[in-house]
Amino acid sequence: MNDSHARYIEIWNAIFYTLVNWSSERVLKWADEKYTQYLIDPNDMFYHESPLYWATDTLVSELITGKMNSRDRIDLSHSMLDAYWDLYHDMYTLPKDLIPFKIQVELIIKQYHEKINEH
Repeated sequence: MNDSHARYIEIWNAIFYTLVNWSSERVLKWADEKYTQYLIDPNDMFYHESPLYWATDTLVSELITGKMNSRDRIDLSHSMLDAYWDLYHDMYTLPKDLIPFKIQVELIIKQYHEKINEH
């Protein structure tokens, strides 16, 4: 495992545990199924996007039950990325405390539910 690979796994472990209570084993299985071919090469273009970027689609699926359209999925993913950046100003380093991010994600999900319940 190269240094970038290890850093992504470390960040994914913390984010998935904090937001959806995944174990490190589940995170490793998810990463292996989705991204192993990219993670093994430390020079892959994969590393030009943040760990959270690659995780948001799965996180949205875990946090939202029921069907959702692709536009809403993209909007929620972007909202999560924006919230992380606004809080930490660094997409590639694990912050000391992810609870503020969890609070922001919970607010994003609440606002999404309010929006779809209006229709």
